[in-house]
Amino acid sequence: MKVSGVVLSLVLIIAALCCQVHASPGKYPWSFHPYHPGRYGECSLIYGPSTPTTCCFEFTTRKIPLKLVVSYEITSSRCAKEAVIFVTRRGFQICTNPKEQWVQDIRNHLDKKNAKTQSP
Repeated sequence: MKVSGVVLSLVLIIAALCCQVHASPGKYPWSFHPYHPGRYGECSLIYGPSTPTTCCFEFTTRKIPLKLVVSYEITSSRCAKEAVIFVTRRGFQICTNPKEQWVQDIRNHLDKKNAKTQSP
């Protein structure tokens, strides 16, 4: 009985860490953030041999200004939809469609910027 309680606690902690962006304080509550699609459906945990994975189920419909984006990550191949998750200056994670030209432009800009800072 103790083991199942510990496992349940661990699962809840991991879920809270994965989806912490929804509870982040800031100028906008997450559901009203101007670049968020308006639902909580984009965060999901997938368990496997490694750490949990964040997957996107929907994409923002608005273009994100380049000046707001500090980094990005590509979702795991274990996710149903391929997506690019942009991280903003305020720490918001925003799911975007990797096939959109503006998403590719921001990725290219960030890649070039990171290449310059890593060069000797």
